[in-house]
Amino acid sequence: MDNDANRAEHRPVIPNTTPYYLPVTREVAQAFVDDGRLPESSIERAALSVMLVLLAQEYSNAAISRLIFETHGLMTASSPEVAAAHLDAGRRGIAEPQRADALERLADKGVNFADPEDMRHEAWRDDDDGRYAHAFQERYRQPMDSFQIGFDRADQIDEPATDADIPYDTPGADAQAAPRRTHLVMEGTRDQAVAAQVIAAAPDELVNLDAYAGTGKTHLLLAMAGGLAGGMTYLAPTVAHIHGFKIRAGGAAAGIQTVTQTVLANATAAAHARAARLRWAPRVIKTTQSLTAQTKIAGVPSIDARPPEAVLAIVHKALRAWCYSAAPALGQFHFARYVSYAAIDAKRWIEIGQRVWECMFAGLGTNDAGAAFDINTVHLVKWLAVRGAAVPDGYGTLLVDEAHDLSAPWRALLQAYRHGCVLMGDPYQRLFGHVPRATQAKTIVMSQSVRMGVQAAPLIDQTLAVAQERLIEFPLIGAPDRLTRHRIYRNRDELPGRALRVFGGGWALLEEALRIKAAGGRFRLVPASADEVARLARAAISLHLGGDTYGRRSLGDFRSWSAFSQHLADTGQGSVARMIERGFGSDDIDALMAAQAEPGSEQVTLSLVQHCKNMEADAVVLSPCCYLVNRDGEPHSPVRAAYLAMTRARFEVWTPGDGLDRLKDAQRDFEVGAVKP
Repeated sequence: MDNDANRAEHRPVIPNTTPYYLPVTREVAQAFVDDGRLPESSIERAALSVMLVLLAQEYSNAAISRLIFETHGLMTASSPEVAAAHLDAGRRGIAEPQRADALERLADKGVNFADPEDMRHEAWRDDDDGRYAHAFQERYRQPMDSFQIGFDRADQIDEPATDADIPYDTPGADAQAAPRRTHLVMEGTRDQAVAAQVIAAAPDELVNLDAYAGTGKTHLLLAMAGGLAGGMTYLAPTVAHIHGFKIRAGGAAAGIQTVTQTVLANATAAAHARAARLRWAPRVIKTTQSLTAQTKIAGVPSIDARPPEAVLAIVHKALRAWCYSAAPALGQFHFARYVSYAAIDAKRWIEIGQRVWECMFAGLGTNDAGAAFDINTVHLVKWLAVRGAAVPDGYGTLLVDEAHDLSAPWRALLQAYRHGCVLMGDPYQRLFGHVPRATQAKTIVMSQSVRMGVQAAPLIDQTLAVAQERLIEFPLIGAPDRLTRHRIYRNRDELPGRALRVFGGGWALLEEALRIKAAGGRFRLVPASADEVARLARAAISLHLGGDTYGRRSLGDFRSWSAFSQHLADTGQGSVARMIERGFGSDDIDALMAAQAEPGSEQVTLSLVQHCKNMEADAVVLSPCCYLVNRDGEPHSPVRAAYLAMTRARFEVWTPGDGLDRLKDAQRDFEVGAVKP
């Protein structure tokens, strides 16, 4: 049996401990281990002596302080020659092969090294006797202070809506009570306090809050929303986000207004339709009509040997691309990813696209027979932006979560909202497409992590440096009182048994899930990833059984099994094609999904990178395909995908040995346009 089923007991994740910072820099310690070079100061020599002891034995932080204090006294009293001889003998006691990873082994034990500035200014010294002071460790604890923020708060206003995706009457402007001054006391980092103060000082303005993952954006949001329940509304992408927010908020959630993007779009459309005296207010709705029926309703013809259904599928994709953009009108470039740019009859494609768009918003089939076309949130918001609609009053200041994923029309609507808007997000978590920036906004940055330790910060910075564009001005600052270790693996047997494993593509995830199932391991797929992988696999199985046919939308524009299997082979996934050709079918997909462990009992969680947002895990493993441009669907930025996966970790980040080289190659392909964003 493969090791997957019982690997957890052999490779446990080392939990977080409070790090101990030796009064010596990493550079001095490395020079001593590598070349035997000795520092002049007695405190650094004492730290190196204690370091040698810690390589062989375990000590509590209090015991380490006593050791340093006592050793410092001995080093001060001894001659430099005696001290040097003692240290040299200790160094020679380390076997040559063990010297290469000596500092990493110390990190596993929670031992770190002082900041050069602290050593330069002798921050370790007790002012009374000049000896080492244990209080030196307090310099490396996360600074969490209490702050008092003054806000103009409105009294409680009525809940504007439920989280149902239906239009409703929104409260009028007079529903908002007159503001009154209140003070909010919050505990947090300095970054969080600065952000709260800026928002408090300008509640009616547009604020852009760029916050790295794990910097406490949720804590800030909860503190502010809890203290200003009547004057702010939490806007989230989905009901699931709101549910998570309310769980984290606990009792503070009572009275906090919440609204999903879909509900707000529906409400804005309803208000606009009333103001414009339209006969029908469009809303987010699912069609019951087939693609063939839609082609007849909109009069979609065949083009270049493509049947009407294929033409309409391309039109839908082009309309979606346009809806995400700031372009006022549908253009040739919205079709360019799906139709050869050189061969495209732009005028004809655009005319068909415009006709489909008009049919979508004509209210066709919105009776009991069902809608004629899908209208999703991104469609509706584009329609609102093109028509110059405005978000209605009654929400107070909008706290917009996951703002990095907003479409350009969404940003335009929210920027025009007259009661203030805080766009909170992490631009590096936008996996697909360009990251739009709010214009004429006050910009705040939160870069102090409260999740990942200082050891992980260089890895994150090195990863982000691969991309040409810097999306957040300042680098991530690791939490000094946390340990997050970077692990390198070269084969699967080295991986921890309990971990979140992240994948860049569905086929690699499918193969790993089948491998763990065969080994009897306890695993679960993140629900969204399970749905996507099952859909992808069923589409491929259907294509294989159906022969030369068009219409497997999950697989893109592949019209035959031979073309698709060649694509799999070209992308290093030929084993998937061979598996399907040997008879892997829908029953096997059902068996895989049924084999998942009960929630909470799994050892391994498997997720596609786009589905692991808002997740945390003690250990996170980046699969090699995280460093490739996704070719199964919409291509994502490899750098942002790697960053998103890494920042889910609390204690350990596992990356393949050639991960950085893979990342550089993939990002180069992505940026030069070998794969269009």
